[in-house]
Amino acid sequence: MTASRFSFSLPLFSYTLFSQCVLLFLSIGYLHAQPTPDFRKVRWNFSRPQVKDAEMPNTSSRKGDKLVYKRVALKDRTVGLEYDFLDDLLLSATYYYYTTTGITEAEVRAAAADFEASLQEKYGKGKTGMVGTIRERVWLTPRTRISLLVGQMDKGWSVEIVYLCRVCSGDPGTGVVVPGEVTPNVTNKELADF
Repeated sequence: MTASRFSFSLPLFSYTLFSQCVLLFLSIGYLHAQPTPDFRKVRWNFSRPQVKDAEMPNTSSRKGDKLVYKRVALKDRTVGLEYDFLDDLLLSATYYYYTTTGITEAEVRAAAADFEASLQEKYGKGKTGMVGTIRERVWLTPRTRISLLVGQMDKGWSVEIVYLCRVCSGDPGTGVVVPGEVTPNVTNKELADF
């Protein structure tokens, strides 16, 4: 009686084990199909509609090849955000914060120092240089070039953080790490998280 009972439950056990293995493999495949974002909740080479869907419920305006979000929260400040596209594929994103009637030069400089400290904590020291009168600090990740620019620009004192795709000329799923490049100190975080 034990042998027939065992042979009866073996197919049920095999089916259950097989089903669990299939679910496990499908779950792993789904996780690998959902790559981490390059910036905020988007990946380089996203189309304009994909970026809009990822940024909802924010409202945007279109300005040439750009999507513009005028009020985005970043480190306890309200900043602007522009997504730039080439052939309708995401190429770069820029946070900007500049002097207005309500924002002084001192506030822009304080914001720049705060943003720079956060980026340095996440990506390391970076490289600093001057572009005319504009101070620039650059960090490189396998897929993104991050530049923090501070100084007197077109609209007065300004700080901009530019995220530029480094893999858009090739396969968006690949990124080559060049020896000596800066890599993030913190993994699996959005770049906007600092």
